[in-house]
Amino acid sequence: MTALLDKDLADHTDRELLGAHCAGDADAFAEIFRRHRDRLWALALHTCGDPEFASDCLVDAFVTAFRRPDSFGVDSAPTTWLHQIVVVACLDRLRRRQPTTPPPEAGITDRHGEHPGTEAALDVRSALARLPEGQRMALVLVDLQGMSVAEAAAILEVAQATITSQGALGRSAMAELLGLTDTAHDGVRDLLTGEPSPGPMPEDVFARICTALDREAAARAEAARAEDDGLSEDLGLADGSPLERVGASSTRRPRRWGRVLLAAAGVVVVGGVATVALRANGTGRGETAAIPGNQGAGQAGGAALHIQISGSGYTQGGLATQARTLINAPAASVLPTDAEAVGIGPIATDVGLGACLASLGEAGASAVTVDIATYDGRPAAIIVVTKGATTTAYAVQRDCSTGDPRIIQDSVPVP
Repeated sequence: MTALLDKDLADHTDRELLGAHCAGDADAFAEIFRRHRDRLWALALHTCGDPEFASDCLVDAFVTAFRRPDSFGVDSAPTTWLHQIVVVACLDRLRRRQPTTPPPEAGITDRHGEHPGTEAALDVRSALARLPEGQRMALVLVDLQGMSVAEAAAILEVAQATITSQGALGRSAMAELLGLTDTAHDGVRDLLTGEPSPGPMPEDVFARICTALDREAAARAEAARAEDDGLSEDLGLADGSPLERVGASSTRRPRRWGRVLLAAAGVVVVGGVATVALRANGTGRGETAAIPGNQGAGQAGGAALHIQISGSGYTQGGLATQARTLINAPAASVLPTDAEAVGIGPIATDVGLGACLASLGEAGASAVTVDIATYDGRPAAIIVVTKGATTTAYAVQRDCSTGDPRIIQDSVPVP
């Protein structure tokens, strides 16, 4: 890995640095991290409430950003993209928390005495933690982080009117929880905007993230070296197979980070399509992995399986059409190194998917396609199952498992 930018990193825009990172610059992402670490630390802490929990979320988020710059939309700002990744990491972990776990209250300050008429049994942060997710995030981004309604809407991928209405509902609910008058929206806003800044990212959190990113960078460099040393032969490709190089042509070809670890992870790109050479459960190189739970249903050889992480926005009204598009034009398969990442859920692995399919009563499928994405704005897994001439789509939570399918949208026929 070499440095590609021809001047001091601090002189480059976020977009230029992200492009250089995609192209293999060894230092570009470190500069992105340096620039935004304190603000993203504040976002994680405001969202989670607990410093240790927020630290875990930020490790997840920065590793995801390092691995997947291809998820950055060219029409958005890099800062919006980074904030989205942090919000998703935080909300995923919060949703996976056991329901009996009380809301985090570390570092909360009781400020009721500063506002006449308050008879609240809760303090500001505890009240905020009790709000529904949409209301809470609107207040975190606008009132605590100081963003505009437009910026918050872009991060949460909702309409600006939704941010405005959710914010108003959240302030009303907080006013009631804090014992303020029903019209005390400004009082709630003042309480939130007056909360002290979390300050710079703590050194121990900084060190944890640096360690995680160092591991990612080392794996990236090793993958490139392994391929340069002739990994195509080791993977058993026939002579002339068009293995896409992780390196570059004359200098270093820009690439999408979703493919950086393909070689090391056992993913072969043929004709521009990535195929996972699954080795779980004894599956050999290049074979299609059988989905656990389907073998017992008498399906010889298992189902044709494709799992991807697109982050696309599926909707209730468009699910059938979107599912057909997913089947006809799938994206690159998930990397084995990504499949078990926190926030993705076990459903991105063949074993986890098999458990989910059994829970849905869909054993015996001939083909299964899964997209780790969103459904009506919430994290989800879209599962498209084909049995003979019939194709059906589901939207489930990412922790779908044996005995608990966690269905968001039940079966929808796919034309």
